[in-house]
Amino acid sequence: MLLTQLEFTHDFIADLPSKGLSSLFGGLLIYDHDWHKHTQYIDLDKNDLRTVVDWFYLMHRIEKEANKNFDGSIAADYILKSFVAKKDMLNIENVIEKLL
Repeated sequence: MLLTQLEFTHDFIADLPSKGLSSLFGGLLIYDHDWHKHTQYIDLDKNDLRTVVDWFYLMHRIEKEANKNFDGSIAADYILKSFVAKKDMLNIENVIEKLL
């Protein structure tokens, strides 16, 4: 389940530039708020576990920011520039590969 969530959220964010959207409804970024309960079923080293924790923290921040707007939207550029750095994408891609 954790792997599916990581893949889904990663792919969703990675595809934002190609979608040509200026904004998106925050509710489209679906993730399990109890994601941490799934970490006991995977074998990750300390750095990879930190990457997973950081990734879901980013998902929470994106959701929180979208909820500040009356329509629940958030600018696509804002997500890519303010929340998800290139290193975050590379790090989570490495963790996904290890979990496959």
